[in-house]
Parts: sequence; structure tokens; C-alpha cells
Amino acid sequence: MAQSVSKAVKEILSNLTYLSFAFQHQLVNESALARFIRKRVEEKTGEAVSRGAVIAAVRRFTISFKPRQKDLTLMRFLKSFKIQLRTGLSEANFSRTKKTAAVLAEQADKTQWDKVEEFYVLHRPHEITLITTHSQLKAILHRVSQKDVLDKHDDRAIITVSYDPDLEEKTFGALFYLADIFASLGVTVHVVFSTYSANSFVIKEKDAPAVYKALSESMREIDALYEE
Repeated sequence: MAQSVSKAVKEILSNLTYLSFAFQHQLVNESALARFIRKRVEEKTGEAVSRGAVIAAVRRFTISFKPRQKDLTLMRFLKSFKIQLRTGLSEANFSRTKKTAAVLAEQADKTQWDKVEEFYVLHRPHEITLITTHSQLKAILHRVSQKDVLDKHDDRAIITVSYDPDLEEKTFGALFYLADIFASLGVTVHVVFSTYSANSFVIKEKDAPAVYKALSESMREIDALYEE
């Protein structure tokens, strides 16, 4: 069933959750946004719609916009972020064999956890990814079959974002927010992994300073601009 222009605009904009903060603080260029969604509005209404009608509907939406509780929770969640950077790391990918898995398990037993030595092992049915120090990887490569080594890189760093896990349980959009920062910098994320209270992103070491600076500045701005 065809929709009215107002209903179509409201439905479209309500789903653009990444614009919630901009809607809340009236930071949106209504004309540009109307131009962006006009074709989709016409698909929903089933007829040609004037630019002016879309702008008017966008204006009504932004004036009456009230952030959903989950949008507010996202900002609180982002404010809980703490960022850590680790450099001087290697990434290696292996075919998953019993021998390789056993070598990694034995090496893990030797890891000095009290010194926060990096040793992350990610398993899939047919492959294993390892993120660790150069020395750890060197020791492992001497013990595994070279035909099981898919590739390796010695130019890696890890950006780890720790957070309040209680807020994470009630939040969506945080990974999108973080991924957008990496994308805006033109930085490739080679590996992503999560635990109870942190997400880690494996990137090239040369990109680490720019990413750390962008994330830190973003956190400061959110903390300054968003007040409970």
C-alpha cells in the first residue's frame, strides 16, 4: 500500500540510526537530506514527489524528533570506552591441523600472562589466526609444518576498545561507529575479535598513530558534547 510523504519520510529517517545525534541537536541540512532520500520516498509513495514536499516532511520530523532510549544508551556506552594500543606484533594464519593446534596450546602455556604478553588465538573449522609478539611467532614457526602456514605479517598493531559490559548488553551501533572511523581514515582492519568487555582491531602498525589519535579525539568530543 502506498504511503503518504510524511509517513514515508518518518519511516526512512527513523531507520537511519546513525543520524540520531544529528537529529537530536538539529545539525542536519534538511535540503541535502531531502535530496538524499527523495528517490526512496517516491518508491514508498508510489508517485513522483516534489523536493519541497520532502524538505517539509524532513523539517517536521527533525523538529519533533525525540531520541529513543537505545540511542541515549549508545552515547552512554561510547562514553565508557577506554582505548589501548599495542604495537610490535605479528599476525599469522594457519591451516587448522591437530599438530598446529597442539603447538599453539603448548606455546600458550609458556606465555607470561603476568607481563601482559600478547597471545591471541582465533579458531575456525579449517583455519587458525594468531596475533602475538614477533618472538612468539618465530618460536612457533620453527615447530609447525610450513605447508600449514597460510600467511604471516610482522607489521601489526592492536587497537583495543574496552567498555562497560553492562551497557554493551543494551546497546547497538557501537561497532558501526568504530568501523566508520577506520573507514574514514582509509585504514584496513585485518582482524576483529571480541571478549566480554573489549573489542580489538588488528591493523597495520603504520596506521596505528592516526587511528589512536582519531579515536581519542572522538571520545573527548563525545564526552564534552554529550551531557546526561
